[in-house]
Amino acid sequence: MDLIEISKIVIGLFVLLFILQNYYRFRERKNFKIIFGAFFLLFLGWIFDYLDYLYYSVLNIIQHTLLAIGFIIMAIWFWKEFHQGGKNEHNRND
Repeated sequence: MDLIEISKIVIGLFVLLFILQNYYRFRERKNFKIIFGAFFLLFLGWIFDYLDYLYYSVLNIIQHTLLAIGFIIMAIWFWKEFHQGGKNEHNRND
């Protein structure tokens, strides 16, 4: 276990605590379930980063799959949150 892996899990734990502490404020966001699911998959990927020392080949594949799916879902959230069909709230001329 190296310093980078420890740093990832510590940062992930702090982000998880921040999200849980502000759950009701974040829940008001339009696509909250998508970003929460993405972060959950990323957090599981970071956990599997530690567990892959037990059985490297299988757990390493699971880890990288979780991370890839989590980042794809996060990209979908960014697209849904900020794209909105070419218009966003900041560009509207009402």
